[in-house]
Amino acid sequence: MRRSPPCSSAAPAAQLLHAVGHHQRSGQYRFRRGAQSDGPDTLAITIDKAPEVQSVSPLSGATGVLIGSNVVVTFDEAVTVAGNWAQLVCTTSGTRSVGAGTLAVTDADPVFTLNPTVDLTAGESCTLTVFAMQVTDDDAIDPPNTMPVDFTSNFVTQDLAPQITGTTPVAAAVVNQNQTLTLNFSESVDVAAGAINWSCGGAVAFTRRCRRTVSPAWC
Repeated sequence: MRRSPPCSSAAPAAQLLHAVGHHQRSGQYRFRRGAQSDGPDTLAITIDKAPEVQSVSPLSGATGVLIGSNVVVTFDEAVTVAGNWAQLVCTTSGTRSVGAGTLAVTDADPVFTLNPTVDLTAGESCTLTVFAMQVTDDDAIDPPNTMPVDFTSNFVTQDLAPQITGTTPVAAAVVNQNQTLTLNFSESVDVAAGAINWSCGGAVAFTRRCRRTVSPAWC
């Protein structure tokens, strides 16, 4: 009588490990062997998933973001952040980072709130970067332990209407007939004909000059 050779568990186990390695969720999985296999009835395999940024506020691509807004980063699991793990680069107001202390952090793991120590500027574009190697997950199943790649997100702040921030001479001043009036705006502006009117009991003619040496300029 011919007997069948004993079943080998090495190949199936390797195949299971390969299959699990491509699984996208963390956790423990149990696989039941065939009835003719030697050894335990089940094979337990625990896998882990790298931490990732689950969401961010403001949303990537958002426009009209208030200049006093905070940035909120939410990870998909509990993590530990270290060093200069986040940076915000804006086109007008410059760079803010955790490492430089210009982004204050409120830690409510896995939710982290970044508060710029100086408010953003109106109408600028900002890019947030979370550096992968500075973020590690808190579980003991490693690897993977760090984020696979840096996370980036961008948004644009709200554009505010221009305002007159000051005048020379000041309001209610007593001046000579040939006094020059200087208007300072909050940003560069275009002044159309008829945009500025004088009222001195009647129409007053004036010559408009462009300020080129002081920013913001107007013309």
